Amino acid sequence: MNVRFLCIALLSLVLGGCLVTFDETLPPVTAAPAALLGDWTLVDDWGDTRLLRIERIGDNRYRAHFTRQGPAASKAPATDNGRFDFTVARHGERWYFSARLPQGDAGRYLLGGFELSAAGELLIYSLDVARLRQALSEGRLGAVPGADAPGEGLWFRGPLQPLFAYLDDPANSDAFTLAAHYWRATP
Repeated sequence: MNVRFLCIALLSLVLGGCLVTFDETLPPVTAAPAALLGDWTLVDDWGDTRLLRIERIGDNRYRAHFTRQGPAASKAPATDNGRFDFTVARHGERWYFSARLPQGDAGRYLLGGFELSAAGELLIYSLDVARLRQALSEGRLGAVPGADAPGEGLWFRGPLQPLFAYLDDPANSDAFTLAAHYWRATP
């Protein structure tokens, strides 16, 4: 499965194929903001329109349906259309989401951030692998790294809680990189 397109489907979490993965997901104890639900759109670098529909599928569980339309879409792999389930959590001033990677990735999970603007925008943030590697080498994460993730990624074993103290600190906002900028789709 094409990891880059998979992660675009997971709300464009990945930049350049570098993943930060975790053994645990966010537990489904927090409800997403109501404004997250519904239809979103963006135009990608190839001029194709990416459509994203987010819906509730159970108690604090959500599904992102995505499709791609346009000239490059006809040449895109089948993984460019699909759906992914996710959960959300709010820690400090940040919203996070987590989604399971495909079966071939040892049951690990992605973690990303998101913001909803008053102007009807959905901003999706990925975790910056280089920044987290640096913080890990300096002993500032309180997390245990696993073996190297595929490619240039980073894998954390164990619970997510020790990592949130680092990520929630506004001084570490550079641990996040804007990955996608969606707008509310108009009917």
